[in-house]
Amino acid sequence: MSSTELVSRIQDLIRTCNDERSLLEVFQARANSTAVLTVIRKACDRSADNVIELEQLLANLVEQGEDDLNASATEVPETPGLSANEQFDDHAILTEAIREEQAVRAAYASFLDMYLSMKMRGLVERQYRRLLLDIANLERAIEGATASQRGESRDSDISR
Repeated sequence: MSSTELVSRIQDLIRTCNDERSLLEVFQARANSTAVLTVIRKACDRSADNVIELEQLLANLVEQGEDDLNASATEVPETPGLSANEQFDDHAILTEAIREEQAVRAAYASFLDMYLSMKMRGLVERQYRRLLLDIANLERAIEGATASQRGESRDSDISR
């Protein structure tokens, strides 16, 4: 793989994480319960941390003589399935958050299929594992939201 392609793929992953964070911020603003807000906020914070780490990785590659950096600001992505004028319950918000996280998971999996240095692979694998934990937490939260809609209480399970 050429250095240009590697830089481009890292930039793509940064854009994906920025889009993820933007959507999670929208979901966070719409959350109805503290438990759902907490799990989405954790995913949003992890995404922001990932962007910082990836940007540093990219800067290090550029400093080492890689091609020029063309990381551009990303537009705020469309919010799939959620209209700005409608109110949504936590179940709908979590469903969309999980859908977004699964798309990000696929981007990370694709990136990890590339030949990477051990240092780069270690960083990306660590981010990928944290993403998988966030997905699991969102799935537990959706189970809690479903139980809550049925009148059951599972708030203690959500924040694990």
